[in-house]
Amino acid sequence: MVSYNSARFIKDSIQSILNQSYVDFELIICDDNSTDNTWEIISEYNDTRILKIKNEVNIGENANRNNAISLSKGQWLIFIDADDILYDYGLEIFVRHVTNNEDCGMIIARPWDERIRYPFKIYPLQFYQFEYLDNSIIGRNFTKVLFKKSAIIETGCFDNMQIKMGDAYIQYKIGMLYPSIIIQDGLSWWRRRKGQASEKLIQNTDLFIIDSYKYLVPLLANKNNPLNNEQKEIALNNLYGSYSRFVLKLLITFKFSKVISLLKIHPIPIKYFKSILRPQKRDYFRNYSGENPLV
Repeated sequence: MVSYNSARFIKDSIQSILNQSYVDFELIICDDNSTDNTWEIISEYNDTRILKIKNEVNIGENANRNNAISLSKGQWLIFIDADDILYDYGLEIFVRHVTNNEDCGMIIARPWDERIRYPFKIYPLQFYQFEYLDNSIIGRNFTKVLFKKSAIIETGCFDNMQIKMGDAYIQYKIGMLYPSIIIQDGLSWWRRRKGQASEKLIQNTDLFIIDSYKYLVPLLANKNNPLNNEQKEIALNNLYGSYSRFVLKLLITFKFSKVISLLKIHPIPIKYFKSILRPQKRDYFRNYSGENPLV
């Protein structure tokens, strides 16, 4: 649990962890030098399973997560930030799926999908086919993913990361190298509120696109990417097609300065200009259904 000026919500978050039906856990709370009374609230707890750390200076979210990871003793971890809730059965169900799946890098909880019968073990190729050629399979935020600690460390996910959507980026990097288990959603509650970093991305399409393209395009060129060349080409057409259409909308509404700033950061290769006329191919798993699900 990383915290910063979280006094309003952190008590509920901590209590949700202490109420778990699965009791063999450690709760590491790293406070990033809060200026409100967050640390005073944290200090009230004397449960021996809690390790409390307050940074002497504010080091930022990613560095603070690295700090928490380095202090952990367990083999698996989940990020329940200081405004989130983990339902009392959450850890028990996550841990149940760890058994016999030690080779996996993540346990991902996601909504019902008629094409997939949970629990479903997904390997890197299918993982990337879902992300680039279908409608995504990752957990939508940190509260929905149990990570294998060694997988996070091996991929160096938080090292010098300048990406705001760290929860997505980490899953892409781990999903490239490890199989994952997909299970049913409903184990946690992510608090969406004004002022949080993710809210700024949700509200500002420019920031969202700039941030996501920092990893979506480079990961396609990664040597470990499991997609074949034809699939990568479809993926690039998908990405640049949606990006080009967004840029066109900005041009039509005379937002020239935004267009210039976007294209400086993420230029569109000439060969993909025509992708603006092509609809996205996001139905790779269309042949699966309730009658013929992935199992």
